[in-house]
Amino acid sequence: MNHTMPVDRIRSEAERFRRAIQAAIAEAGLADVLGDFRTFPKGSCGKASAMLCNHLEREGLGPWGLVSGHQSQGESGEGLRTHAWAALDGVALDITGSQFPGRPEIWLGEPDDWFTQWVAGRPNAPYWDFDPKTRLGEAWVLVSQRL
Repeated sequence: MNHTMPVDRIRSEAERFRRAIQAAIAEAGLADVLGDFRTFPKGSCGKASAMLCNHLEREGLGPWGLVSGHQSQGESGEGLRTHAWAALDGVALDITGSQFPGRPEIWLGEPDDWFTQWVAGRPNAPYWDFDPKTRLGEAWVLVSQRL
């Protein structure tokens, strides 16, 4: 892992951000604003990771990119599964991996063998709309108020 990367601070922010998402779901109806969060962490990896990337950059810890991956369960390609996580300089940060058996709530480090199961592209700039009049912006407000 990059030795100049403030790993402890990044881990702390990732933990804080995951707790803020959970609080926004429980206290403020985040799942009603963005249905992706109804089964957090399952089904919400893309939006949770995009928000996390933006949060880390605002904290001066980034420009984290969003990685999207997919895998199929069968020989004919049926059962397509998708997953998303944050990445920077070869380091993966996944705050929703616990939706998969045996994965930790938060992964921060060089990608392990589990990540090689995913056909993934390069990290992209994480799009987010911060306008509180939009659903994405409203979700951002609900989560950021709990940080």
